[in-house]
Amino acid sequence: DANGEYSFDNLSPETYTVAEVQQSGWTQTSPAIGILGEVFNADFSDTDGDPDLDGFTIDNTGGAVAGLWHLSTGRGNQPGHSADDSLYFGTGEGVDGGGNYDVGHTAGRVTSPVIDLTGIGSAELSFNYILASEGGNPWDSARVLISQDGGVFEPIASNVSELVDPTTGWTNATVDLSAYAGSNIEIRFDFDTIDSIGNNFEGWYVDDIVVTEVGNGTYTLELNPDEAATNINFGNAELQPGEIHGYKWNDEDGDGEWDGNESALSGWTIYLDDNHNGELDEDEQSAITDANGEYSFTELVPGTYTIAEVQQDGWTQTSPDGSNNSIEPDDYTNGTLLNTIQPGVTLSAVGSGVSNNQVLSQTSIYSSTGTQNFNNSASYWYKDVAELRADFDTATSSVSIDFISDDSSDIGQLEAYDADGNLLETYTTAVLTTGQSETMTVTRDSADIAYILATGQDGLSFGYLDNLVFSSSDFHIVEVGDGEIVTDINFGNQQIIPAEIHGIKWNDINGNGSQDADELGLEGWTIYLDDNQNGQLDVGEESTVTDANGEYAFTNLAGGTYTVAEEPQSGWQQTFPVLNTPISSTLIPVANRRDLVFDDSRNLLYITTTDGDLERYDPSTQTLITPWDVGNVLHGADITPDSSTLYLAEGQRGATQGFIRKLNLDTGNVTNLTYNLDFGEGGAWDINIGANGKALFTTIFEGSGWTPLREIDLSNDAMTIRTDSLGSGFGGEVTGGSRIYRSRDRHFFFFTEANISSGPIFTYDAVTDTFPNSAQTNAFLSRGAAVNRDGSLMALRLGSGVSVFDRDFNSIENLSNVGAGLVFDPIGDVLYAADADADEVVAFDTETWDELYRLDIGENINAFDFIFTGMEVSDDGQLLFLGTPSGVRMFDLSASSTPIPHTIELNTGEIRTGIDFGNQEQRGTISGSKWSDLDGDGIRDTGEPGLANWTIYLDDNNNGQLDTDETSTTTDELGNYSFSLEPGTYTVAEVLEPDWVQTYPIGGTHTVALATAEDVSDINFGNRPALNAIIGTSADDELLGTPIPDDIRGLDGNDRLFGRQDEDTLRGNRGDDSLYGGGGDDNLLGNLENDVLYGGKGNDNLQGGPGADVLTGINILDALPGLGEIDQLQGNADIDTFVLADSDGTYYNDGDDLSFGFEDYGFILDFTVGEDVIRLSGGASAYFLAESPTGLPSGTAIFLATETQDELIGIVRNVPLAQLDLTGSSFSYV
Repeated sequence: DANGEYSFDNLSPETYTVAEVQQSGWTQTSPAIGILGEVFNADFSDTDGDPDLDGFTIDNTGGAVAGLWHLSTGRGNQPGHSADDSLYFGTGEGVDGGGNYDVGHTAGRVTSPVIDLTGIGSAELSFNYILASEGGNPWDSARVLISQDGGVFEPIASNVSELVDPTTGWTNATVDLSAYAGSNIEIRFDFDTIDSIGNNFEGWYVDDIVVTEVGNGTYTLELNPDEAATNINFGNAELQPGEIHGYKWNDEDGDGEWDGNESALSGWTIYLDDNHNGELDEDEQSAITDANGEYSFTELVPGTYTIAEVQQDGWTQTSPDGSNNSIEPDDYTNGTLLNTIQPGVTLSAVGSGVSNNQVLSQTSIYSSTGTQNFNNSASYWYKDVAELRADFDTATSSVSIDFISDDSSDIGQLEAYDADGNLLETYTTAVLTTGQSETMTVTRDSADIAYILATGQDGLSFGYLDNLVFSSSDFHIVEVGDGEIVTDINFGNQQIIPAEIHGIKWNDINGNGSQDADELGLEGWTIYLDDNQNGQLDVGEESTVTDANGEYAFTNLAGGTYTVAEEPQSGWQQTFPVLNTPISSTLIPVANRRDLVFDDSRNLLYITTTDGDLERYDPSTQTLITPWDVGNVLHGADITPDSSTLYLAEGQRGATQGFIRKLNLDTGNVTNLTYNLDFGEGGAWDINIGANGKALFTTIFEGSGWTPLREIDLSNDAMTIRTDSLGSGFGGEVTGGSRIYRSRDRHFFFFTEANISSGPIFTYDAVTDTFPNSAQTNAFLSRGAAVNRDGSLMALRLGSGVSVFDRDFNSIENLSNVGAGLVFDPIGDVLYAADADADEVVAFDTETWDELYRLDIGENINAFDFIFTGMEVSDDGQLLFLGTPSGVRMFDLSASSTPIPHTIELNTGEIRTGIDFGNQEQRGTISGSKWSDLDGDGIRDTGEPGLANWTIYLDDNNNGQLDTDETSTTTDELGNYSFSLEPGTYTVAEVLEPDWVQTYPIGGTHTVALATAEDVSDINFGNRPALNAIIGTSADDELLGTPIPDDIRGLDGNDRLFGRQDEDTLRGNRGDDSLYGGGGDDNLLGNLENDVLYGGKGNDNLQGGPGADVLTGINILDALPGLGEIDQLQGNADIDTFVLADSDGTYYNDGDDLSFGFEDYGFILDFTVGEDVIRLSGGASAYFLAESPTGLPSGTAIFLATETQDELIGIVRNVPLAQLDLTGSSFSYV
C-alpha cells in the first residue's frame, strides 16, 4: 500500500516461499540475490607461487594400478582457469597437455577439507575442469561426490550427464548445494577406469574449486497454526538511468576506421533493435544524428541493448560491417596452419583423439570444392574424438561448414553454442554416400553463436570438413549498467560511388581472339550481367545492347563480383573470351635440351642440346625425326624471318675464337662463323634476329665479368661489336651469360644481364637500330623473361613472381607464385607462366590480368632450373612448348575452345574497361578453277589445263575492276582458287590478262549467294589467248602466222597454213588444206574436205572435220618427234588417218627404256573401227595393245615394245581393247 506494507491472510500452516516481482529500473537489495561471499576456495597455488593442495587429500587406491592424481602444470598456460597449477588424473602430460591414463585399471580420488555451511541458507559449488575419457557408462567414471556431516559420499555430478566429456578446453561447472546448507560438508573428485583397456585418453584436470554463499532474493517460512510472520521485508534501490552515445561518420576509404580527415554524417537514424529483427519498428526508440554526426539514447534502464542504424540508398555500412567471412582451405598451400589465419575466429582441433589443437589445410580427394579440406593430427573428424571447434571473437548469427562423407553411411553434425556453453541449435546432414558433401548451416535471429563444433554425428561417422563461412554483426550489443554512460558506439558508412563496366563487341574476322585494326565493332548484340551464372539472360538481370561502334556500358554498379556475358547469335562463334581445354601434355624426351625454336613453315620444333645436336620434333606425328649434328654445345638459337636459316650460339670455344653455327634448314649444311675472343671470354650464349637484317648475340665469361655484345649483318655474316649498347659494362659490354628476348614482329629486344646483384636490364629497337632504355631490378636475373608480339609488354621473373612492365619499364602488373618459364601468345592477349608449386601452366589475360585457365604439366617441375629452357609458342598460337626436367612438354591449345563470360571483381567507383567480346561469323567458301579453254567453247574439256597465277577477286562495287580495298587471290599451279567468306552475296570476277579472251562465264562474272558455313564450288573461269586474225581468200592460199598467237583461216581453196612458234588456231575451212601448227600448243581445225594437219611442237589439238584427214601431232623434223607432248587428235567424219610413226621411227618415244612414256603420247579422241586407220612403223610385232594405265584417260593403249620398259605412244579413247587388232584393218605400217 502507500506505506509499502503487504500481507497474506488466512494461510494454512505449511512452508511458504515469499518473493517479489521485479520492476524495471529497480534492483533488489534485501533479501540479497546472487553470490554473497566465498566459503571455500582452492586454486592450488600459494601467493608465493609454491603450489599446494589447499587442504585436499589424495587417495590413489582402488585400482589394480596406483591412481594418478597429482598436482600438475599441464594445460596451465591455457585460458579458463586461475593459475598454472591444478589437480590432474593422468600421466605424461606436457605444458599443452597430451597426457593419458593408459596404465591399466587405475583409480583414485581427491577430497576437500571439511567446509562449514552452518548458518548459511543457500550455497553453490563451482570448479573449472578439462575432461576426456572413454565415456562414463559403463567405463571410465568421473564423479563429483559430497558427504554431509561425516556421512556417506553421494554423487552430485558425473560424466554420464552433468559433466561435459570430452571438453574443448577449460570448462566451468556449477552445482547447487542448497540442500546441504546448515551442515558441514566434504567434496570429493573420484576417477575410476573400471577396466584396463580403452584408456588412451587425456584424463581429468580440476582447478578453482570454490564454494560460495548465494542469495536467491526470497524468504522461506515454516508457518505454524495461528502464527503471524512479520518483518518479511523487501528492500529495493532505484537504478540510475544509463546512456548510450555515438557518432556516425563518412568512412571515405572504407577501412572501418574513423580517420582524422573523415567527416561526420548528419540525418542518419540510429535505433534500439529490441526484437533483433534488423529493422526499425514503431515501438522502438530511435535518434537522428546531428550536425556533428552525434546521437544519444538517455534515460535507459540498465540492461542489454542492440544498437543498429537504418541504411540509406547509395551507402554501404563499413563499421560494424556485417559481412560474411570465410576460411577456404583451397586458398592456402597444403599444410598451412589455419588456427588464427582469419581475423575474427580461432580454430582448434578438440577431442580425445587429437594430440594437439592444430588445424591445417590438407590435400584430399574428400573436399567439397577444390582439392583441400581441414585437417588435424587425427586426419579425420569423429564425434568426441576429433572435432573442429571455431570460437568467434564476436558472437555471430550464421555459420555454415561443409561435411564430406568418406564411405556410404556417414552423417555430419554442426552444433552452435552461446557464450555460456549452452547448445543453441544442431544441424544434422542426411546419410551421405562416399564423397558426397552437404553444407551444414545454423542461422539465428540474433547474434548469439559464440562457438561451434563440427564433426561426424556419432561414433560411427568418420568424415571431412571444408569451407567455413560465418557472418559478422552489423550492429552493436551494449551492456548498460546502473547510471553508466556508454560512449563511442559508432557507425561508419562509405558512399557507394557507382562503378562501371565498359567493353566492345567486335567482328573477329580472322578468329584469333584479338581485335585487329581492320576489325570493327558489331552493333545490336545483347550483353548482360549473369547474376545466377546459368549462362542465359533471365528476367531481372541487367542487360544492354551494343551501339553502332559495338560499344556497351553498365553504369551505376556497386562494387562486387560480376559475370559479364553475351547472348549468342545464330551463325556466329564467340572467339573471346574462351576457355581452351587442351589435351594432356605430350612429353618430348630430350633431357639435355636448351633453347626452343618453332619453324612454322616446316611445322617443326627445333631443340638445341648440350651435346651439339639439333633435335627436330614433328608435332603432327608427335615424333622426333633424325637430328642434325651441328656443333658441340648448343645454347640459344633463332630462325631467320624467311625460315631458311637457323643461327645457333655455340658454347664450345676454340683457343682464340668463338663460333656461331649457321644452319641451312633445307639441306642441313652448317657454316661456321667465327669471332675473336675477348679477355676471359667463353663461348656464345644467346642470339636473336631482328627485322632489320641484324642478329645480336651474347657470350659467356669464364668466371664473373663482362663480354662484348656482338652484331651479325645477315646479308654478309660480318660481325661487329656494339659499343653503343646500354649494358652495365664498359663500352656497352654485358655480363657473361646475359639473355636476349624479342618480340614476335622482331622490332624489339629485351636484355637481362646475369650474375650481377643490380640486375641490369635494357632494350633494343631494331627499327631505329638503337638502345632506347635501361634500368636496374636490384635482383639476380637468372631465369625467364618474355616480350609480347609488338614489344609493348615485357614480363620478367623476379623473386617468387613475375613483374610486367611496358617498353619504358613502367610497372603494369605483378603476378605472384609463377614465372618458371614465360611466353606471350603471338596472336591473343595472353601470357603463359609456369607455376612450379602447382606444376601447372597458368594463362593470364593481359588486358585484365585475370587468370584464364591452368594446364597440368604432368610432372614435378618444382626443383627444375629454368636458367635457359623456357617456353615457346607456334606462330598460330596453337602449340605451346615448355622445357621440364624430363625434356619438353607440348600442349595442343587448339584441342578444345569453349566460350566463357568475363568474371571480374569491381571496386567501388571503379571504371573497368576492356571487357570485350569477339565473334567470328561462321564462314563459308567460294572456290573454283581457271582453265585454258583451248577450243574456246566455254566448256572445260579433257586435257584443257589450269592457268596458274591469275587474279580472282570479289568485285564489291561491281565496277568491273579490282580496287585496292577489294579481296583477291591468285590461282595455284593447277589453276585453283578459294575464298573463305562471311555469309553474303558476292560478285566473283577475274583480272583479264593481256592477250587473252574470256570464254566463260557468259557476262564475265559470277554472282554467288553464300549462306552460313556453305561451301560453293565450281565457280570457274575459262580463257583462251586473244588471237591475231590472218584470213585467206577463196583461192589456194599459203598463210604464214606471226610470233604471237594467231587465228589463221584458210577459207575456200586448197590452202597451206603455218602457225609458227606460239599458240595458234588454224582453220582450214573448205578445200583440201594443209595445216602446220609449228611450236606452241596449237589448235588445228581442218574443217571440210580432205585435210592434212601437222601439230608441230607443243601440246596440240587437231580436229580434222568432215573429210578424209591425215592428223600428225608432232614436228617430224625433231630428233625425238613428240617428246614431252600430249597431242589430241580428232578426225571427225569420214576415213581419217592418225599418224603415230613414219618410216624413220615411232613418234612419242622418249628414248629412255626405263621410262613408261606416260608424259608423251598421241590421244586419239574419235577413232571409228572399220573406218579410220592408225599409222605405225615396221610391223605389228613392234607394238602391243593394253588397257590404258591407271591415272591416264581411259581407252586402249598402244605401246612400243622395248628391251626394258615398253613405251606408251598412244591412247585410243572409248574403244575397247577387244575391238582392236594390230594385224587388222585399223592399223597400217610404213
